[in-house]
Amino acid sequence: MKKVDKSASDRRLRIRALAVATRGQFSYKEKDLLGGWKIEVINGIVHIGNIRKNPNSGAFQYYHGPNNILNYAYEEMNLDTLKQRIESEYK
Repeated sequence: MKKVDKSASDRRLRIRALAVATRGQFSYKEKDLLGGWKIEVINGIVHIGNIRKNPNSGAFQYYHGPNNILNYAYEEMNLDTLKQRIESEYK
């Protein structure tokens, strides 16, 4: 019989409850990268994507998922407009 770590199970439940309680509260964290920067898009406590600036056009691009660097979902010239578009997707 497998022994269940009760503290780990409780911790997972608390994290899940926190994720549900903070869903819809967006935050944006700027990160430095080699040769540029990105903005992590956080919904509650979940990292849902990244914003990067296209070096050629100057447009801001949103990439779904924390590890996606190839296919952007949205592109806007104005960063605030892009943030509004991302947030409206989750309402």
